[in-house]
Amino acid sequence: MSCPLCSHNKKILLSRANQKLYYVCPQCDFIYLDRQFYLSRQEEQERYAKHENTPEDPKYQKFLQPVLDSLLPYLKDNSLGLDFGSGAGSPLPQMFAAFGHKVKNYDSFFYPDQTLFQHKYDFIVSTETFEHLHQPIKEMKRLLTCLKPGGYICVMTQFLSNKDDFESWYYHRDPSHVGFFNQHSFQYLAKALGLSVFFPHKSIAVFGVK
Repeated sequence: MSCPLCSHNKKILLSRANQKLYYVCPQCDFIYLDRQFYLSRQEEQERYAKHENTPEDPKYQKFLQPVLDSLLPYLKDNSLGLDFGSGAGSPLPQMFAAFGHKVKNYDSFFYPDQTLFQHKYDFIVSTETFEHLHQPIKEMKRLLTCLKPGGYICVMTQFLSNKDDFESWYYHRDPSHVGFFNQHSFQYLAKALGLSVFFPHKSIAVFGVK
């Protein structure tokens, strides 16, 4: 199994946590789960259906507030955004609407409208989604095809700053989490795709089209 992020064919065994195999890529520093331990699509859907997040939940809104804080200074009036991996009920559309921006929801399980990728967006947000992606660079390329020049992609996921902490880290305990990022892996992704990237928050990477 080559690296799902950069396709490098060499890997280093990092951990056997959860009785599974996790590797780290020596080229891009991405950590990934061995494919044999991936959930089936039905198992994924059943797990996501158990999430109890609702748009009206103030705790959920507070959790997502750094996304707005990271993007709002760069958005023009009446911008159009896409929430990639929105889940069943994201508060981001109403949170951005409070500042005059519109956001459409896309989720492969709950809002699987493929025509959304035929439109062009000023910004794209993806919160707690990239750790689920089996082919993150492929999905990133797809998002770029529907991003306007000068647009931004804001990715929120938990970063692992020290690989020595992996086994005690809570994030890999979710069986649907298959890939784990840090600043170096996001910088590699940005360079590979000709993007700029900055990190306004400990769990956020913002990519810009140069």
